[in-house]
Amino acid sequence: MTVDAAHYYPYKDKQGNLIGVKRRIHEGAKGKKEFTFLKPNGVTDKFSNYLFGMDVFPSNSSTKGIIITEGELDAISAYQMTSGMYACVSLPSGNLKQAVQCCKDNYDYLNSFQT
Repeated sequence: MTVDAAHYYPYKDKQGNLIGVKRRIHEGAKGKKEFTFLKPNGVTDKFSNYLFGMDVFPSNSSTKGIIITEGELDAISAYQMTSGMYACVSLPSGNLKQAVQCCKDNYDYLNSFQT
């Protein structure tokens, strides 16, 4: 039996409550990356309403600005590359329509950072 290597990314609301976990399997059954969204019992919020990492960087944080990436690992990498000078968050999906809606839903949060 083989075990697929996977990354797990916790999604939390602005108060830090876990709303779900995104699982990324590096090479699934079809030979390419696969994503699964896992929700704790009783959670009804949609992942598409939240940015990965927004619980780590509160509104009006002392960072110079914000970087929005398409992937969770990209957000983690960007944070390391900028030595923590910028808040780094990720869209929950690379789907353009969902990305635009997520940015609209979080406009006040995104606009609270310096430009």
